[in-house]
Amino acid sequence: MSPNHLAAPDIYSVIGDARRRRILELLAIKERSVGALATELGIAQPSVTQHLAALREAGLVTSVKRGTSSIYTLEREPLTEVTTWIKGLKRGGGRKGQIGPEKIRKTQEKPTRLLHAREESASSSVVSDEVGHDAGSESTTKSGKL
Repeated sequence: MSPNHLAAPDIYSVIGDARRRRILELLAIKERSVGALATELGIAQPSVTQHLAALREAGLVTSVKRGTSSIYTLEREPLTEVTTWIKGLKRGGGRKGQIGPEKIRKTQEKPTRLLHAREESASSSVVSDEVGHDAGSESTTKSGKL
């Protein structure tokens, strides 16, 4: 077994699923049972249970037993990492040590210019090849007629 089997799943991959995001939205309004979530989502309880398990492993939800039901609640604290990351994107930055938008723009401009130069070079050599080929075949045809 790898040491990663004990690590909590990546929060971004967990919230990448649209149904899990919808579950989080519903739980942000109020706590709910698996049955209530299944009804609101229009999917089977076993599917809801699987999604809740992934959310629980990521620390995004907790559950409490009430009678025969498990009641799920949203845990907002783990979402601060995502919120901080999104705010950084909106500001045009990121985490410390990452490059900002100005550096990204400069980096993107250079390959684009190089690509255009290569495309122009390739298209002119194709034209010259075609012209050379056509001219050669005309010479051959003319010399064949002569």
